Amino acid sequence: MSGSRDPNLLAQTIGSNIQNITQQTSEIQRIVTQLGTERDTPDLRQRLQQKQQYANQLAKETDKCLKEFSSLPVTHDQRQRKIQRERLVNDFSNALALLQKTQRQAAQKEKEFVARVRASSRVSSGFADDTFGGNAAPFERSETLNI
Repeated sequence: MSGSRDPNLLAQTIGSNIQNITQQTSEIQRIVTQLGTERDTPDLRQRLQQKQQYANQLAKETDKCLKEFSSLPVTHDQRQRKIQRERLVNDFSNALALLQKTQRQAAQKEKEFVARVRASSRVSSGFADDTFGGNAAPFERSETLNI
C-alpha cells in the first residue's frame, strides 16, 4: 500500500477482494464435498491447498486495505465513508467467518483421510490390532505352552 490512496479506489479494491474471498470459499466448499469420495485425487487436494492459500492471501491484503481506508483523513463526506466502512467491515467479517468454517471442514476431512490411510496401512501390514507391541494374539501363545 502506498501513501495516501483514493478512498473510492480502496473501497472498490476491498469490495472486489471480498467477492473473490467469497468465490474462493465456494470453490473450497465444492472441493471439500468431494474429499473422501471416488473423486478425491492428489490433484484435487493440491487445488484445495492452492485455493486456501489464495483466499488467505486475499484476506491479508483486504485487512491491510481496510486499515488504510479507516485511517484516511476525514473530509466533508465523513458520514458516507463511515457507513461505507461499516458495510465493508461487516461484509469482510462475514466472508472471513465462512472461509474459516470451510477451512475447518477441510481440515477435518483431511484428518479423517489420514486416519483411514493409517488404519489401512496397519491392516495391510498385518498390525491391525497391534496394541500389545507386536503380539496380535497374546493368548494363543499361552495356550500352546500349556500342552
